[in-house]
Amino acid sequence: MINKDLNKTFKKASYVSLNNKQKENYNFHKLASLLSTYGFNCIWLNDDVHGADLLALSTEGDVYKIQLKSRLTFEKKYMNKNIYMAYPSDNGFYIYNHDEALELFIDRYKNTTSWNEKGWYSSTTKYKEMEKYFFNEDSESISF
Repeated sequence: MINKDLNKTFKKASYVSLNNKQKENYNFHKLASLLSTYGFNCIWLNDDVHGADLLALSTEGDVYKIQLKSRLTFEKKYMNKNIYMAYPSDNGFYIYNHDEALELFIDRYKNTTSWNEKGWYSSTTKYKEMEKYFFNEDSESISF
């Protein structure tokens, strides 16, 4: 059926009013748009393939598996999978190799109930150690 209302107006989505799946979709498109400025093509995966929500392909042929989260997250199930984690913050994103960044924080988390019993730990705290993983529209380059 063709939409007969050709002059329909859409307003910007309010992130807080989106449901969790809509937020994930929103964050994927924001991340993909940002990565495209560095020559990446991002492909959304409908089911987590080896833990990844998306693949980021560089113009040089590198492929990065990325799991999209809403905040800094570490999970035992992602260990030793060469997977990157990404989460939005301050009009940009943090993208970090899960195992590399985990080494920076494991001493803080290894004795928590969340890590030991649930197998994961997440935080909304902004850590100085994570600054090197942040990029936004003003960043000159990104590193993987």
